Amino acid sequence: MHQGGFARTLRAGLSRSCTEVLDHRFMEWLTHQWGKFVFFDAWMMVVAEWNPTLMLVVIFLFTLGFGAHHVQMSSVWIAAGISIFSAFIGRVTNEPVGRLIQRLRPFEAMSFSPLVSHERGDSFPSNHATGAFALAVPFLFVSDYWVILFALALLLVISRMYVGLHFVTDIIAGLSVGMCVALFFSWCIFVV
Repeated sequence: MHQGGFARTLRAGLSRSCTEVLDHRFMEWLTHQWGKFVFFDAWMMVVAEWNPTLMLVVIFLFTLGFGAHHVQMSSVWIAAGISIFSAFIGRVTNEPVGRLIQRLRPFEAMSFSPLVSHERGDSFPSNHATGAFALAVPFLFVSDYWVILFALALLLVISRMYVGLHFVTDIIAGLSVGMCVALFFSWCIFVV
């Protein structure tokens, strides 16, 4: 790193937390990738917008028995119910946190146009990350369905960062909330 970059990072670190500096540096790196691979940019834009709907469709197909091999359908229905309920509770949990912290989205804080249009507002924690992992976790207790849902959840959170809507720490906080809520309710139903 040249002297100017180091000095800028040092000055930024004096006025911002270490995680905020890392968030901004990572987002700068991501935005510099835009346009290098146009098809990848387009794919990330589609994923960021449509992946939550795809996850719900996949769960619906699971409840209809699609891909069911040696799986009790009652367990699939229970996991589906827990996942939807956990996503709702996770969202309700995030609301007061977001209002308290009032963190700007990357495109607001760093003054750039994101790859997908989005309204301004609270970025922390990511509701999409919360919902995605709340939907996926209950299926850990039901056969191999969890692999598909976790892959979709990871793809969603990567895309939301890539298109400039969330910082890494927004995603980490969101997926932590979603996983904790879903694990709690799954544990209460499947284990206890």
